[in-house]
Amino acid sequence: MHLYWRVQNDLDCLGEVIHFHDPKLTRCLRLWMRKNMAGLAMAMGLYPHEGLGVSGN
Repeated sequence: MHLYWRVQNDLDCLGEVIHFHDPKLTRCLRLWMRKNMAGLAMAMGLYPHEGLGVSGN
């Protein structure tokens, strides 16, 4: 699923969108994105990397 996400990000730069017609593929991509939401947000620069370390408390 990471590959599909990367391709979609590259296509976003060109103003294009992937449309999946297979319901299984759409569902798997949606579940993968939910599972990896924090990493995707970091990759897209939505919040800084410094605050995501392990706390000492």
